[in-house]
Amino acid sequence: MLLLVAVGPGLPAPPSTGRRRAAEAVLPWRCGWALVAALGLQLGLSSVLSGPPSTLRAAAHLGSYLLAAWALAANRRLPGMWLIAVGAGLNVVAIAANGGVMPASEWAVATAGIEAQAGQFHNSGVLASPRLLLLGDVLALPAAWPLSNVFSAGDVLLAAGGAVVARCGAAAIRSAQPGPAQPST
Repeated sequence: MLLLVAVGPGLPAPPSTGRRRAAEAVLPWRCGWALVAALGLQLGLSSVLSGPPSTLRAAAHLGSYLLAAWALAANRRLPGMWLIAVGAGLNVVAIAANGGVMPASEWAVATAGIEAQAGQFHNSGVLASPRLLLLGDVLALPAAWPLSNVFSAGDVLLAAGGAVVARCGAAAIRSAQPGPAQPST
């Protein structure tokens, strides 16, 4: 959710005129189904499929990143995709190094006011001996703020890349809008 809020301001508003031309100007996105499946897995793991930690849940967590990587590779020529790829790569490295869980710092979790439920799978959590903690969820929005949560440097790059992609899509839509009539000479 935090990632959507960070990217949201860059999303284009529906054009009020010239809808056909605007639709033609949207950036060409490929393998969108893989990205939707990756997001579905992430949402499922954090809500519907939550339960005791297991190899299946850890594999599904890493699998969601593989699906997202497929979509990123298919769209690598779009502006901002390299930022998204670097951010996702940093997250995958941290998750893979910690058995399918993103390590989180105690400070970040306490600052965000997150209370872990014992015996439940968490895609991010404080680990007894985390590897590559610097790549983990070590940043936080305070509990008093809306959408308080922990996040990583990789998440910051993901949001920045998503904003670039969204802004480029918005610019393409605006450039396709019919402008005021130019007087002919």
